Amino acid sequence: MTRTIPAVLVLGVALASCAGARRSEDPVARDQEVTRDICWKYQADDRFARIQVSCRDGVVTLEGIVTTPSDREEAEGIARGVTSVRKVKSNLQVRSR
Repeated sequence: MTRTIPAVLVLGVALASCAGARRSEDPVARDQEVTRDICWKYQADDRFARIQVSCRDGVVTLEGIVTTPSDREEAEGIARGVTSVRKVKSNLQVRSR
């Protein structure tokens, strides 16, 4: 007789391991991970489709266009919330459509 593990338990363990994922010790790889994570968060929201992200030594630079000042603030806040980000330089321009 086999036992099955509830899907909720499996999902919980998987998510817990992701939350504790460590950044690479290599600074270049870490910057690439930061850039990837921010872009991943932005891709879910069309308001951030025209933002380019780069990172060097934990300093994130945002370039591009958003349509409102609140969108700019939110994009900056999302970037600041990513692990290993030391500073965010925002060169985002606000332009209505």
